[in-house]
Amino acid sequence: MARPRSEVARQKALTAAFELIAEVGIAGLTVDAVAKKSGVAKSTIYRNFDDSDTLLFAAINAAVEPFPTPNTGSLRDDLITLHQQMCSMVDDGSMRRLLLGILGRAAVDENFRRLKDEFQRERHQPLRTIVELAQARGELSADLDVEFVITMIEGPIAARMIYAGESIDDDEIPIFVDAVLDGLRPR
Repeated sequence: MARPRSEVARQKALTAAFELIAEVGIAGLTVDAVAKKSGVAKSTIYRNFDDSDTLLFAAINAAVEPFPTPNTGSLRDDLITLHQQMCSMVDDGSMRRLLLGILGRAAVDENFRRLKDEFQRERHQPLRTIVELAQARGELSADLDVEFVITMIEGPIAARMIYAGESIDDDEIPIFVDAVLDGLRPR
């Protein structure tokens, strides 16, 4: 008879995985390394996670709190609030390295890209809700593609923070938000 899954062992594995990601990056995350660091048997890890990639995204999900969805009644204010939260998280050098590692691996590994896309869809939900509420209020055209809008809103900040490796101060966020909204608002 198979042994039941242990939530304590699962949490130990997730914690060890996230610590390993911070120490050695995603390339160094293996089930063997997690087992060694956590003291959890490999068989137990495999009962909880299909492979090291699934473990990677589960560890990130467990360690990084999802952003709450602001709902001020203003698209601009909601985006500024959300981006302040995002920028403070990405400004951490280890988080920037993690994101770059994920993007690099997703570019060459189809299965990993699928996991990344699923993770990203879930993490985009607050932004998706903000855009849909803005469409319902008439701040954005109802016929705009929500995924396109998300790309336009995230693009400039991601380019600066992740690709260029530069910080964005809280007083700069409204400048980014206003520039994007000027191009998206109905004319």
